[in-house]
Amino acid sequence: TLVLVHQAVFLQKYNPGVKRILFLCYNAALVNYLRRLLAMQGVPLGPQGVEVFTFYELCARLTGEEILHERQDLAYYDTVIDLALEQKVEPERMYDAILVDEGQDFSDRMLQVIMMCLNRKTDVLTIALDEGQDVYRTKRSWSSAGIQVKGRVKRLGMVYRSTREIAEFAARFRNNGQPVQETTGGGQLRLFPDPRI
Repeated sequence: TLVLVHQAVFLQKYNPGVKRILFLCYNAALVNYLRRLLAMQGVPLGPQGVEVFTFYELCARLTGEEILHERQDLAYYDTVIDLALEQKVEPERMYDAILVDEGQDFSDRMLQVIMMCLNRKTDVLTIALDEGQDVYRTKRSWSSAGIQVKGRVKRLGMVYRSTREIAEFAARFRNNGQPVQETTGGGQLRLFPDPRI
């Protein structure tokens, strides 16, 4: 989240080719937090700055339909995505940069909707995800969503939000109670020996 916020600041201030920036997340509770972080950095919000939405708010804008956010079945959200994918996004409504937080929660089809909204001339797309927080166990194929990731992946090697004890407990939990194996990575990397689990 913090990396994306600072990227938004940098793009808005120093990249004259990037006029429209979209900052997306999955969780509705995160939207106001992101807006506060951006405002604290002096970034203008809205169409002349950075627009911050949940994925389904983006779908509502694309379709012109109100999207219900609570207690809907999966078929409802599949239909919403279908409707969004049927839309034609005019070039003036595309975003020069799209930043996606909570990327682990986005399916291939959701990513396809996002890619429809990206100005391919500027082609600035950053997706931040935490494989350890993949609650929905989303399987994705970047290429099927139209995203080229080869050579463009950066991994943060530090667990900075937790104490060592919490991180070790989480690693044991992720490994079905098995002890964490030591690796040559040292430091906090040893806590999560295989982040693809």
